[in-house]
Amino acid sequence: MNNIFSNKNSALNKMSFPMKHIILGVLFLLLINGVFATDVWTDLSTTDPADWVSTSQINSVFTASDGNVYTGLANGKLGVYSPATNVWTDLSATDIGNWVGTSYVYSVFESSDGNIYTGLNGGKFGVYSPITNVWADLSATDIGNWVGTSYVYSVFESSDGNIYTGLTDGKFGVYSPITNVWADLSATDVGNWVGFNTCNSIFESTDSNIYIGLTYGKFSVYSPATNVWTDLSATDIGNWVGTSSVISVFESSDGNIYTGLNGGKFGVYSPATNVWTNLSD
Repeated sequence: MNNIFSNKNSALNKMSFPMKHIILGVLFLLLINGVFATDVWTDLSTTDPADWVSTSQINSVFTASDGNVYTGLANGKLGVYSPATNVWTDLSATDIGNWVGTSYVYSVFESSDGNIYTGLNGGKFGVYSPITNVWADLSATDIGNWVGTSYVYSVFESSDGNIYTGLTDGKFGVYSPITNVWADLSATDVGNWVGFNTCNSIFESTDSNIYIGLTYGKFSVYSPATNVWTDLSATDIGNWVGTSSVISVFESSDGNIYTGLNGGKFGVYSPATNVWTNLSD
């Protein structure tokens, strides 16, 4: 069971807010140190020295390649739990100039270079370096302030090293660590089908396409090759999705894209047939 946390490419680690917000607060307590193996539900809340977490909400949990568990919380808090020392350390003060403030840390994701990218509300986006112990503000790297005050709900690194971000208000973008530019991809949706929907989940398929789950029954794919963001919502036979939010997106080994939605809905999209099938019943 620990592999779903420790494997960076696992389904759980590739999920983004709000799915993690729903399930990982519980799994954080269950899976560290082989909890299921001992059939004991262990409370790790008291491992934070001086009670720095207090009553903050845990929005996101991600296990880094070094085995440490990074946590994004409400009230501008970011922390790291060490299974080796059983200590949950406050990293909040590592943000230079208190740029985070009391923002919520909605999404946490480790890039291939070992940096921890964080998505927050109020148009804030940052990166924490375990090497320098600095949490840097990347918000101003969005050309023309296209992000505004949108919430950064999902963060995901693609195979080419770029960081894709899903936001509220119909916004979607990509940050390049090489050029230090956070580019707006929102207008690549042909016909403005996205509207003001929220990008809940991002996942890269083996063919390098970026699948995105959104609110109000919308599901899509962005092609970096053509720079087009295509609506796949109408591929659900019989409109079984309705206005449900697509909270999680994941590719299986056979190339199909599985989707988790609210309202007890679950489905699979086949790129080969361009059909999104209801698996709920």
